Amino acid sequence: MNPSTLSKPNKGQGYVYCSHGAPKYLIYALVAARRIRAHDIKRPIALFASQNHLDLLREWNLDSLFQHLQLLPPESCSIIGFKHHTEKFMPFEQNMYLDTDMLLLRNPDTLWHQFTPFGYTYTGQESADVFFGGPKHFGIVVDAVTHKRKKTIRNFDLDHLYRAQTGIMYASDPDLTRQVNELARSFYQRQDETHFISRKNEKGRT
Repeated sequence: MNPSTLSKPNKGQGYVYCSHGAPKYLIYALVAARRIRAHDIKRPIALFASQNHLDLLREWNLDSLFQHLQLLPPESCSIIGFKHHTEKFMPFEQNMYLDTDMLLLRNPDTLWHQFTPFGYTYTGQESADVFFGGPKHFGIVVDAVTHKRKKTIRNFDLDHLYRAQTGIMYASDPDLTRQVNELARSFYQRQDETHFISRKNEKGRT
């Protein structure tokens, strides 16, 4: 399958994955897509993947598992590079973005029904716990004493911190999706004004 650029959205609903980095992450995407097919045989699955992952798919003869394949540009081969630019990756009229380490365990029709009224949405918590963004150990006490969390809230003119859990995102309105992503990118550029610790510096992550 030739990973050509999709010129316009396909009608209907579909799942969207991205894959890059070590080959094991492509395997995650394959397993996740197989789990979707156990419960949903109708909706197409799209994969935006780095060139080495596209090559592996062909080598393994598994590219037919995805109905839409497209090259993921190098600048998009990161969590931020993809999730903060999803307006560029909308192959369907209604797109459900899933992390590859999430497995679908039941019929997804109810989930699609819940998402459909929105132009853009994702799962999360209305109010984040005290550990959100800070150390996951006793260091959280230091953050509390120095009011780091309150400084974040003040700097961004918030009443409290929401927690976006973007393992599942949904987008059907390209313009709204672009606006949300532009706001997310502007927030990211101000990361020095927050108390958040980079995931790259969190212990236990790879």
